[in-house]
Amino acid sequence: MDLELPQLVRFNISFFTFILTAGVSIGICYWLYRYTNPMLSEKKRLFLGIIRFIPVFLTILMLFKPGISYLVKKPYTPKTLIYIDNSQSMNYKSPVENRKEILNNTIEKLKTALKPSDEISWFFFNSAVYSYETDTLEISKRATDFNVVFDQIRKENPGRVILISDGNHTLGPYPLSGINFLDAEFYSIGIGKEFLDKDIKISNVEYPAIGYQGEEYSIRIMIEYTGLEKDSSVTMNLFSSNRLIERKKINLFAGNSGTSVEFKIKPDKAGLHRYRAQVSPVNLETNLQNNHYVFVQEVLKKKVNLSLFSPDPNYESKFLSLVLNENPDYQLSAFIQKTNSRFYNTVNLSMVDSSDILVFVDFPITGTQAGIVEHIREKHQKQNFSLFILNTGRIDIQLLRKIEPDLIFDYKAGGYADQQSASYLLHDQHAYSYLAEFYEKELNTIFWKQIPPLSFKKRIKTDENADLIISSEIRGQNQPVFFISEKSGRMAVLNGEGFWKWHFLMQGDAVFSDGFSRFISNIVRWLSDKHKIKPFQIYTEKNIVYDGEQIEITGKLFDATYKPVINGTVSFTVNYGDETYQIESSPDSAGNYRSWFNPPAEGTYIISGEGYKNDILIGRDKIKIEVIPYNPELSKVTLNKKFLTDASNLGNGKYFNYYEMDSLFSILEKGSTQIIEEKKLELWYIPFVLIIIIAFISLEWYLRKRYSLV
Repeated sequence: MDLELPQLVRFNISFFTFILTAGVSIGICYWLYRYTNPMLSEKKRLFLGIIRFIPVFLTILMLFKPGISYLVKKPYTPKTLIYIDNSQSMNYKSPVENRKEILNNTIEKLKTALKPSDEISWFFFNSAVYSYETDTLEISKRATDFNVVFDQIRKENPGRVILISDGNHTLGPYPLSGINFLDAEFYSIGIGKEFLDKDIKISNVEYPAIGYQGEEYSIRIMIEYTGLEKDSSVTMNLFSSNRLIERKKINLFAGNSGTSVEFKIKPDKAGLHRYRAQVSPVNLETNLQNNHYVFVQEVLKKKVNLSLFSPDPNYESKFLSLVLNENPDYQLSAFIQKTNSRFYNTVNLSMVDSSDILVFVDFPITGTQAGIVEHIREKHQKQNFSLFILNTGRIDIQLLRKIEPDLIFDYKAGGYADQQSASYLLHDQHAYSYLAEFYEKELNTIFWKQIPPLSFKKRIKTDENADLIISSEIRGQNQPVFFISEKSGRMAVLNGEGFWKWHFLMQGDAVFSDGFSRFISNIVRWLSDKHKIKPFQIYTEKNIVYDGEQIEITGKLFDATYKPVINGTVSFTVNYGDETYQIESSPDSAGNYRSWFNPPAEGTYIISGEGYKNDILIGRDKIKIEVIPYNPELSKVTLNKKFLTDASNLGNGKYFNYYEMDSLFSILEKGSTQIIEEKKLELWYIPFVLIIIIAFISLEWYLRKRYSLV
């Protein structure tokens, strides 16, 4: 048992108060026993005075509520969090290194060195953090994001952290940005070698993520190499699926360097095109995993043509035009009214004929010339454009209904007098693709919490054909912010004033500055899809995912009136080469039928499904998903000692190589340390003080009785 020994004792009352109380108590006792009846000897009177002094002194002292504070040393065992990197790079294996085996041995040695009584929590981490619930080391195919580790450290507030990793951060923003100090002792253990003996890798491929059918594009493949003893030549092959497109010979010089090679591609059809760059190895190369690089290009039939109409120059149309013009995949024509019948920069309304999407920013308004409205109505009736509407409360609903009779919103009685939204509610429908601005779901959640509020002048209501994606609570009522419809054609509506702030006020944020642009691009991409609504449709969050990433599959059933079917049945089938996987779905209250699938390997997956109502087939659908390796995890396999050292320095710890763990053990073997803790004791609440007072008063009463004192 550990003893708590006081190191320093202090009273909460001054020494002067203590002396004054003692002096008053002595004076009272002297006055009481200066003379007695009958007269006692001096020794007896002194003895009785001392007995009287103690309760008098303590009683007066209690009036000041005295307390004692003292410092004690006590044993302290810090809470320890251990994080083990099990991302894909930890599975690296070469003739001179088996990283998984080294990692396993490191874990076992650490378990042996740590005291069983220590408060220890073990975790795996890659792109997320998982509890260490098994003695079996399992390496994932996921990327490495150290942000998830530091986020948990800040929440848990441990006394000690041990991180085991190769130090390669491959996903998300740089994790040490903005961190000046960690309260925990931070020890890192590096796994791997800082330099490979001989290696050639494809470090990156520069290519347009979106292409167009029949157009030619350049692809630049970046190569880095180390440890070449002499000049060598290798071959770079570019494949489309498994078909060789082109082969080029590359000359490499002795030593460490890098180069690049350019290829031309010309996709002949729309859809997802999978490419693989493959460089031949050199003799005795240690790492062959980074000799290939897989990437996918989405090919569209043509650029998206948009015609934007606004009743006057304003911030909403200005910033929306800015975002649309920045995207090389869009061709924008802006029609900004100068008067009710004229536009700035004299334009020809016949340009509307080639549009894919009409964008109405507060258009039309009361006073917009009937001829303009009629021209747009005629063209829309013939071509059934997709509509993108931004309404701040100025739109003349009756005029807009002339253009689109199946409008999905209307004004309600009463207004808001420029009420601002406090927060946004993201509704659980098949809307993730619109709201997924960033690859990491965590960033999407943060983005939608940080965007500026909107102002609302008019209340609106949506009809039954509208799918509500985002709303905001105003005065206890839900105000629609973003909603869509596919009844007679695709329509997306943004409602509120201040969407331009979502772009302008986020420019100072290094992570979220392009969030609004991504949001608008997601909407335009959906609007530009001209496929008619089907009774059964399959959606996924993304059509290109990384190996090891879970796919969320959503099916949606519609009846003859395009209303969601709630009580249906949906099943999915996933085909991967010769393998077939049958997956059941779970419905929710919004009519979504969801399933999750973990692809076993990279490649092309076909997800098909069938939807039933009352055992009657409603419809079928299928989509294609490309699963690709996360290339940075294959190319970044050398030990990043600098990152691990910087992280350790933030926590006043130290970096160790895995073969230097004995030095770490000597620190850990110290086990618990001692901390000084202050404790306080208030005498007013101690029963023992009252017992002393009563005891001495009783003793005095007994002696006075015995001496027959009056």
